[in-house]
Amino acid sequence: MHDEGGEQHDHGLLHDTEKLLGWERISYRIPLYMFIFLVALGSDYNIFITTRIRGEALIHGLRDGTVKALAAAGGVLTSAGLIYLGDERIRCAGQ
Repeated sequence: MHDEGGEQHDHGLLHDTEKLLGWERISYRIPLYMFIFLVALGSDYNIFITTRIRGEALIHGLRDGTVKALAAAGGVLTSAGLIYLGDERIRCAGQ
């Protein structure tokens, strides 16, 4: 970002998004919404994986149960995270 004299100034997050994503500016709400969604989804994913580990641990023991639960649910959680990332990228591009 440049001032009237043509000098470039660093404005934190706004400057970073301009540099990284090529955007002139973003709404102040986008980082807040992204944070809220990320925390909410992270909590859901933690509950999901913890429940899955507990169920497998009762059958196979903690170590083997954890490995089985992560093998079964890890791909689903990773896919959900990537879908979320893509969704946020599209949502931000509309700003």
